[in-house]
Amino acid sequence: MPSSATLIFMVIFCLESLAAMLQNGFVVTVLGREWVRCQGLPVSDMIVTCLAASRFCLHGIGILNNFLAFFEFCYQVNYITFFWNFLNNFTVWLMAWLAIFYCVKISSFSHSVFFWLKWRIPRLVPRLLVGSLIICGLSTTSLAIEQAVTVEMSTSLGPRGNCTADRTTLTFSQYYFLCNAGFMWFVPFLLFLVSIFLLMFSLCRHMEQMRDRLQLR
Repeated sequence: MPSSATLIFMVIFCLESLAAMLQNGFVVTVLGREWVRCQGLPVSDMIVTCLAASRFCLHGIGILNNFLAFFEFCYQVNYITFFWNFLNNFTVWLMAWLAIFYCVKISSFSHSVFFWLKWRIPRLVPRLLVGSLIICGLSTTSLAIEQAVTVEMSTSLGPRGNCTADRTTLTFSQYYFLCNAGFMWFVPFLLFLVSIFLLMFSLCRHMEQMRDRLQLR
């Protein structure tokens, strides 16, 4: 039986997750109904809808994982970890695409790449969403397979198995996890930071230009 402090934190986590699910569920309901009614959505609303749906499912899995851990259903919790990692990775990529979209639409750079992106971004976003979904699925599946193989190898060696082989397996598992997590987290995080930096730089430059025009008047 969990301690009183653990129960308090579990209740707080569930309440916060339920509040987040209500918020994201409201966004998905409103934009989803608009999507069905108009047979389409603006690109920004499309990303926001996918992001809200992903967050809704992520918080739902978090609550389910909490209850399964409370009742000590450890075998089922291992299966839920797969969906948790998938939705977590997909959410990070969606946040990166949303930042890139607003950077391209709002920033006022005169470089040809930005003009090309402004023209192509409505067609690129659906492909980017599908591509992110596929990449996250493949990455999460490969990581789950690697972890299952590592556990199977460690179990087959037994408590008195080859220490060198066990150490090699553990090292490979750690490096594979770092490479996988580095790609799935560092790349979208870097895209997010670059987009935010460029957007802030463009807005600051625009404010300076407006200030100079007011001074000339």
